Amino acid sequence: MIPRSAAATMSDSDDSPLERASKEPLRKVGDTVLAIPMNMEAELAREGSGVGSKPALVLMKGPGVGQLFALAPGANMIGRADTQPVQIDLEPYEPSDRVWSSRQHAVIHREDDRIVLEDLNSLNGTFVNKTRVHPRQPRPLVVDDIIQIGTVQLKLIFI
Repeated sequence: MIPRSAAATMSDSDDSPLERASKEPLRKVGDTVLAIPMNMEAELAREGSGVGSKPALVLMKGPGVGQLFALAPGANMIGRADTQPVQIDLEPYEPSDRVWSSRQHAVIHREDDRIVLEDLNSLNGTFVNKTRVHPRQPRPLVVDDIIQIGTVQLKLIFI
């Protein structure tokens, strides 16, 4: 674990999600340094031990590169936070002048050892490894798959 910066000791009540992410503890996985949200550390510890047993998405392209999103068992909604809850809010990671993601854009189902992505009939589509995922047709994911929604790219990893 790489220690948090001195900036992390400041109050973060008014910080944006990107500013908060920059203050999180960092973990190096292979050649990639990831920002691990503090509330995720406990969740990861509960799920099991050992590197490589916990699925997550890491932001590969867009503001906040290296941000990590844990995939909880069950449904993990991807989209923009609004009246409907989402587990992975893409709004802070999209360009401010163009919105690509739908409010409920896609969902990743995590059941036992299977991880499946489903596009929820989004306007701009969901892509895995540059191939469009057809709406309502579940697409199994494997480690290192790249999910693209607009300009945001997320990579499936195990930590």
